[in-house]
Amino acid sequence: MLVAGDEDITQQLGAHKECKRSNTLLVMNYVLNALHSSRKVNIRSIYYQNVNAFKKQSNVEEILQRISHVLGIRRESLNVRASHKGLFLSSALSIQLCNGNVLNGSDSVANFIPTMEDIHQVDVSQVAFVLVVEKETVFSTLREIRFTCSSVHGPTILLTGKGYPDFATRDILSHLAKILPAR
Repeated sequence: MLVAGDEDITQQLGAHKECKRSNTLLVMNYVLNALHSSRKVNIRSIYYQNVNAFKKQSNVEEILQRISHVLGIRRESLNVRASHKGLFLSSALSIQLCNGNVLNGSDSVANFIPTMEDIHQVDVSQVAFVLVVEKETVFSTLREIRFTCSSVHGPTILLTGKGYPDFATRDILSHLAKILPAR
């Protein structure tokens, strides 16, 4: 916890201007509340707690990035997440969540990719192929032609990060690379 006089830490956090310092302390307060209550919050909800102070959501992201960097941990360790961004499509994919729910994929309706910390188990026993596309428009086109169930490679998982992928998308892709056999 920061106390008055911790100038080295506040300077490392980039809180050298009064406005930045107060915004950094605001974000740290939201993080502490999330950690103490063991609940996850997303960046967007922090931003909307005080739009006038933060001005832009990217300012909250920047502060969180500095806090994570100074502490040497990933943002998720602060119980702060980005809003879900990545999508997957595949009836061959089933994800059992830690809360007991099962997320069964579909070949026609995209699902948001959950974070790895929310995933208990991933069933890819029917999957033959994984295709990652950068743009959501390409993803949507492949969804419309039902690519995941008509691929010559067999049952396919289609993933997109909608441009630059979020942590959840990168993590699930890494996990799939580990559990799927190489062909």
